[in-house]
Amino acid sequence: MKNILHILLIGIILISSSCSPKLIPTGRRVVIANLDLRPYSEEGFFVSSTSYNGWYEPLCEIDIAVQPATTVKVMSYTNYRYLANENISLDELLRMMVDEAKKYGADGLVNVKINEEEREVSYRYNTYKQKLPYFVLTGLAIRRK
Repeated sequence: MKNILHILLIGIILISSSCSPKLIPTGRRVVIANLDLRPYSEEGFFVSSTSYNGWYEPLCEIDIAVQPATTVKVMSYTNYRYLANENISLDELLRMMVDEAKKYGADGLVNVKINEEEREVSYRYNTYKQKLPYFVLTGLAIRRK
């Protein structure tokens, strides 16, 4: 009787261990996104993702939405059609904000936020749909005193 219980117990352990989920090892993935603010500092323009602690005059709330340009690509061997979007760098997006702020006489941007969202885009009479990145930029243009 003891042998039968041992065999059943060993069988249960073997079955349960073979059905347990296995961890699949993957490589580490690190994504680093940096914005080089030195060019703006060198020209006397202040940029910050937080508020400014000194005295300033608020000039304009800036909200910019950017949808990258898209082109239809076709995989030759499958005739599969998909939308390919242009690559826009964070530096280019920030440059858009700074240029817009300067139109109002600003020498700084505070509370700068650059968010990437996904929007569903359809083309060819809604035949094809695909999610593409969409950038939303916000910030407050200021003149420091």
